[in-house]
Amino acid sequence: MAARGGGGGRRQLQASQLNREARFCPGLKEWAWVRDGEFPHCGVQCVDNSIQDIRLENAGLDGPIPESISDLGNLDTLDLTYNALRGNLPSSLATMTSLETFAIGTVDGVATDQLPSLSGALPDFCGGDIGGGHRRAQILMNGGGSSLRQLLVYSAPGITGAFPSLAGCASLELVHISSTGMTGPLPSTLFSDHPNLETVLIRNNMLSGAVPSIGLRDVQNLKTLDLSGNELSGHMPDLSGGRCPRLESLQLRVNSISGTISSLPRTLTHMDLSNNPIIGTLPEDFTQQEALVGLGLTTTMLEGPLRVPPNVEALYAADSAFDSLQPATPGGLCATPASQTLNCDLSKNEFTSCRASAEVSMQFA
Repeated sequence: MAARGGGGGRRQLQASQLNREARFCPGLKEWAWVRDGEFPHCGVQCVDNSIQDIRLENAGLDGPIPESISDLGNLDTLDLTYNALRGNLPSSLATMTSLETFAIGTVDGVATDQLPSLSGALPDFCGGDIGGGHRRAQILMNGGGSSLRQLLVYSAPGITGAFPSLAGCASLELVHISSTGMTGPLPSTLFSDHPNLETVLIRNNMLSGAVPSIGLRDVQNLKTLDLSGNELSGHMPDLSGGRCPRLESLQLRVNSISGTISSLPRTLTHMDLSNNPIIGTLPEDFTQQEALVGLGLTTTMLEGPLRVPPNVEALYAADSAFDSLQPATPGGLCATPASQTLNCDLSKNEFTSCRASAEVSMQFA
């Protein structure tokens, strides 16, 4: 892995060199690259002569991640985002049991020469192959496996293969995997194995199969569930009965998810189910979703009344089969608290009542 330094020089980053740097410089507390002579954007931090954090965001790295990175036995953060990394992901990542944060990739809007060309499959981050059956259950029960809490991989289309099992990562809180070439199903135990999950952003990949339903009652702190832009199928997840009680954002747009919508957590502020063949009607109590401000139901097979919670500010439900409006406010959709700033598209539905047609054509079509 090469990094640009001040004055245009280049330096190879290898795990063995990092170890030597720490061992032969007892006073070293932070080692940072200076890019183009400017204030360093990233660095390497040591504690007691042991490298603990590698945060090299936007450091001009343009080579592979060395297999020997696993020699850093106390490393808890490896953040290599916004670099043009290339080559296969090292398999040794799976054995780094102290690693708490692993981040690679970039996001939309970055210069093309900074896009990573990494390839290969993501390891399972379980501290080695924990296998299945009794051994798997024993490791999970004893809190063994990986310390991983945050896994971030985005805009890395060369990352392919199956979604990692992550079965040994009992402390996992955040998963952000987007715009990769990964295929196949999500692990059925994604939620039951990771009760500490707070954020799940797994979007714009090529994943298929059903949305995991096992363990939704266990993820008491889950606030964001975004699985949009995949090829998922099966039924809508059942979020009734106290499942995901703190969920704020549910994003499942552009999949092939079917079935009906159950009662939802009252904590939801944003929900987008657009471009899915979801059937049936909105739940009877849907107008009681008072925290909801953003709602997307475009191009579904939903029918019956379009029940509108009182504080919705963005309502997109075009190209469905709704036949009437049922706003929470007795005075109609125009009388809702958010009506003055409402962004709305209700075109191509089957509204039949004069009142609904008048409201749609007057203000919201």
